[in-house]
Amino acid sequence: MLFSVIIPTRNRPEMLDRCLAALDRQSFPRDGFEVIVVDDGSAVALDGIVARHAGVRLLRQESRGPAVARNAGIAVAAGDFIVLTDDDCRPEPGWLAAFARAVQSTPGAGLGGDVKPAPENGICGNASQLLISYLYNYTDSRMPFFCTNNVAFPRALLMEIGGFDETFPLAAAEDRDICGRWNARYPLRHAPEAVVLHHQDLDFLGFLRQHFRYGRGAFQFHARRGVRGDSGVQVAPVQFYWRMLLFPWGYSSAGVAALQTLLLVASQIANAAGYFYERGRSGNS
Repeated sequence: MLFSVIIPTRNRPEMLDRCLAALDRQSFPRDGFEVIVVDDGSAVALDGIVARHAGVRLLRQESRGPAVARNAGIAVAAGDFIVLTDDDCRPEPGWLAAFARAVQSTPGAGLGGDVKPAPENGICGNASQLLISYLYNYTDSRMPFFCTNNVAFPRALLMEIGGFDETFPLAAAEDRDICGRWNARYPLRHAPEAVVLHHQDLDFLGFLRQHFRYGRGAFQFHARRGVRGDSGVQVAPVQFYWRMLLFPWGYSSAGVAALQTLLLVASQIANAAGYFYERGRSGNS
């Protein structure tokens, strides 16, 4: 078996059903991959949803966060490669086939696919995904980064680096951490043909809460890097932020781009607030 697809989930049964349905439509041979769903303490039973989709294995745990859930799936996976996505994503039909081609052309590498906004997303969801697209496009040779809703790693090497750091309690920055630790030892490559659609049903307050959480995760990420003896916080240069604010104008009409630019500004304010909140909460000055 080539791939083990691992999906952490919590209290989003309808999204999980759509994600599993997308995996049913993969062009890659069904006997070449398994699907492992890890229920991170959902309040509703997921057995009925999982039973609708052939060959899906369901694991359960108390609510301990996505990092612990992913490690639980990795521990029992039978595939040579771990492929990670989230319950709010819908992989395109050629997703696993694209990863299979990338595995052959870049053996031993970690792979990050492309994440695109789902058609039903509103402007806040699209702005949040646009920020991720910008980070993917911004050249940073120090630490290439891919979100864990669309990545693949050789299982043996992922186990060698210790899997996910389970001290990350939030769905925030655990992806930066795994990419950073992976990149210290092994190559990390882009597989742009491996595409998932990311559903983000965000209003403005939800958008701010999301980026506040990302800021909290950013502090946790830098704190753990410091414990490991890595370099401290590295502030991005001014051109990083200038290019970020200009980024929407290459993708949208003027009116939409102006709104998205304002949302990107708001995201950075919320991110900074979350960072300093977590720093104060941890007792660091």
